[in-house]
Amino acid sequence: MPPDDPRSLLLDGLNDVQRQGVEHGDGALLILAGAGSGKTRVLTHRLAHLVAVHGIPPTRILAVTFTNKAAGEMRERVAGLLGIEDARQLWMGTFHSICLRLLKRHQERLGFRGTMTVFDVEDQTSLIRQVVKELGSEESGVRARDVQSTISAAKNLMLDPDSFEQNGIGPARRRIARIWRAYEARLRAQDGVDFDDILLLTLRLFETNPEIQQRYAERFLHVLVDEYQDTNRAQFGIVRRLASHHGNICVVGDDDQSIYRWRGADITNILEFERHFAAARVLRMEQNYRSTGRILDIANAVIRNNRGRKGKTIWTDRGQGDPVRLHVAEDEEAEAREVARRIEEEIGAGRSPEEIAVLYRTHAQSRPIEEALIRGRIAYRVVGGVAFYQRREVKDLLAYLRLIVNPLDEVSFRRAALAPRRGAGETTCDRIVAAARERDTDLLVAAVHAADWGVAGRGLPALASAAELLLSYRGEADLAPHRLIEEIAGRIDYRGWLQRTQESDWEDRWAHVLEMVEGARGYGESEEQADLAGYLEQVALYAQTDDLRAGEGRAILMTVHNAKGLEYEVVFVTGLEEGLFPHFSSLDDPEELEEERRLFYVAATRARQRLFLSGCRVRRRINFVAGADLSRFLGEIPREMLEADPYAGSFGFRARLRPLRGRPAEPEPFSEEDEPIVEREPSVVSGAGLVARHVRYGTGQVLRIDGAGDRARVEVRFPGWGVKRILRSYLKLEES
Repeated sequence: MPPDDPRSLLLDGLNDVQRQGVEHGDGALLILAGAGSGKTRVLTHRLAHLVAVHGIPPTRILAVTFTNKAAGEMRERVAGLLGIEDARQLWMGTFHSICLRLLKRHQERLGFRGTMTVFDVEDQTSLIRQVVKELGSEESGVRARDVQSTISAAKNLMLDPDSFEQNGIGPARRRIARIWRAYEARLRAQDGVDFDDILLLTLRLFETNPEIQQRYAERFLHVLVDEYQDTNRAQFGIVRRLASHHGNICVVGDDDQSIYRWRGADITNILEFERHFAAARVLRMEQNYRSTGRILDIANAVIRNNRGRKGKTIWTDRGQGDPVRLHVAEDEEAEAREVARRIEEEIGAGRSPEEIAVLYRTHAQSRPIEEALIRGRIAYRVVGGVAFYQRREVKDLLAYLRLIVNPLDEVSFRRAALAPRRGAGETTCDRIVAAARERDTDLLVAAVHAADWGVAGRGLPALASAAELLLSYRGEADLAPHRLIEEIAGRIDYRGWLQRTQESDWEDRWAHVLEMVEGARGYGESEEQADLAGYLEQVALYAQTDDLRAGEGRAILMTVHNAKGLEYEVVFVTGLEEGLFPHFSSLDDPEELEEERRLFYVAATRARQRLFLSGCRVRRRINFVAGADLSRFLGEIPREMLEADPYAGSFGFRARLRPLRGRPAEPEPFSEEDEPIVEREPSVVSGAGLVARHVRYGTGQVLRIDGAGDRARVEVRFPGWGVKRILRSYLKLEES
């Protein structure tokens, strides 16, 4: 091929398997892309190849991924490969953004009257709280956040309130079903949808309007899906329908990195791809361009113990590299000190702090590590805190913007009414909402005329003034979102209100508002039609991981789940003990145990140059007792692959590094109501951040844990049941 031939340019630098993936023509294709094998490169080059070589119009290609960050990077790469300024004409984005785009075009078919508004988790919880309040004492004691979590999990399984209620027994499930029905009615009355609805409503749109499904199935000549191993049932249903006409579907994923089962991800989507799509071709990308040979040897040794996988072995030509080191500490404090010492050594040798990551299975493990880093005066950053668009001050101003677009939004109305405080409270808001429903009008009009309609309440004049302000912007459709934020914040004196509250962090909060303005300005510069509705859609679709920024000269601390898709020069994988990693909730479930093994595989393959593994002989935390075994994953690694320090040997390293076989012994029959009265054990641990699952009571929030081991007693608040005290062996405890 001539050097300027587009095929030559798009295939240059690709290995043989990558080329096959790029050049594949029509028909179904599954690309099993091992960690660090260049899957994004193959996906973007394939997309560009379809346009430049096969002549497929960009508007007839659909490319779907899981985060806005990944979609943005893919769009930039494709634009560069095709030599165009941007790739906005491509249908490219997350599942939720693509589906929301479809729903907006056909929302009247689903009964929406005005502008569809996306409710995030906090908005959903607030609305559920209102529903519970209105339902009265019958639903008292139910925590809105627990109900929201249960509804979301049920929707991921594609259940509705009726099927949810029928699939279980007990008053708790019936209560949640009643709340769910009322919540759903209130949501629709406000033209609202939650994140799970975006997918489910798209499926409903296709099922009830087959001509619409056919139109898009014919429109998209090729469908490309990234991170296919993370798709859930609804996403699979959408992809299958869109690929039903031509059958030209290419999915890229790694069954060995499927770690989101708890979010509804269904690994069988990728494992059974050939059954779902006839005559599918399968390619295995096994050459790794990220990690050294010794790191990959460790990952391969562990993951090959999983039965539910397609099978592949990642390799590299980058050489074996440094040994993988294992440290076994006396306790979590000693483990943290060793991690801090190693980080200090790396930095002293010239390593940039942001190239170093400390990974752990649960957020609770960060405490001793943070303390050790503070003592060592090592700068660090914990990933997984409050996301930017969930900050209180940002949510306050977003509420004003959302009311301009959708004046039926009760959650935003209540928030805006109270920020800043104007003398009005929840009762006044309740009365205005009731007046709006009674007169079938929107909330801003109701706030303006409430006093004239005989509504009583403190702060009505101030609320009317704020509502008039927002009504004045209804006709300003072309006003840039960043200008709107600036003007509204100024008109309501939001900065002054923050300062008057005398909170010590008011300046930081105001800085977040200014950062919000800059973000909206950037949105306006990057979009052709940068209107307010579009800005609000973008904000609603941002994932927490999209706010992760590199650099800043600090070491990174995060859970393994948060590390997915990232890579660092040096990685520490901590807490490798049986019951922690793998997590104890997986020990009696083969499928969950295999997901824990995939989680270890993900953790190990984040490292480019150096990998450190560590565990403790004793961990004075929840669910751990002295002398607990090291993780079975360490037992699956051949001894010669690890460089264990002398301290590890002193704790019987060889004897302890063995996989545990068989299931744990079943506990004796026990009824919490029949539990004898006992004195409290001296070990009392907070249950912050944990949820408990029980066969009878469902899912509840852990309040405290007394004692250790299977005989520990756990106090749990179950929605609809109140607080129960149950033996730990009868519960599954999980990170919330």
